[in-house]
Amino acid sequence: MSRALPEPVTIQHDDGYRTQYMHLSQFVLATGARIGMGGAVGLSGGATGAPGSGSSTGPHLHWHMINPSGTRINPLTYLGGGGSTGLPKTTTEQDGVPGPIMWKRAQNWLRIEHGYTGPIDGAPGVNTYAALQRAMRGYGYTGPIDGVPGGNTWAAVQRLAAQWGYTGPIDGAMGPNSWRGFARFLNQDKYN
Repeated sequence: MSRALPEPVTIQHDDGYRTQYMHLSQFVLATGARIGMGGAVGLSGGATGAPGSGSSTGPHLHWHMINPSGTRINPLTYLGGGGSTGLPKTTTEQDGVPGPIMWKRAQNWLRIEHGYTGPIDGAPGVNTYAALQRAMRGYGYTGPIDGVPGGNTWAAVQRLAAQWGYTGPIDGAMGPNSWRGFARFLNQDKYN
């Protein structure tokens, strides 16, 4: 039987959050390796009587989440019970008109992946837009994180939308086709 590892595996996420995995029987990655969403970190451990298993009664994984300020938080609160809040799909994917459902899905995506802590209310404000600007760093946005979206913010959103079927210009002027591509991204099941 494999020996449980005494130290937790800690993953530093790009948004400042950290996750820790304990009671592993084996690491799968080397220290400092990058891992993509859904990738394996290690193998479950904690078998009864194994070093580091404590009073466990069988193999399991102990999982912690730590926010950017260093406070341990309930991961299911952050992930919304496994990532699902029961949000309906947005019709913006068909009609190209952004509305409250599209913005709720955007807020939920930003909460799950980019540290947004505001309400999932479908009414974007400064906090929603600031989180969107942080998310758009990965799509070429280099402006300030000020919660006031302009052409550079929307051009980055168009670059994201281009990966989801938008074929128009990257000009920072959102129109129905830009919104459709963005909505296709947001309608992924993982942002329900």
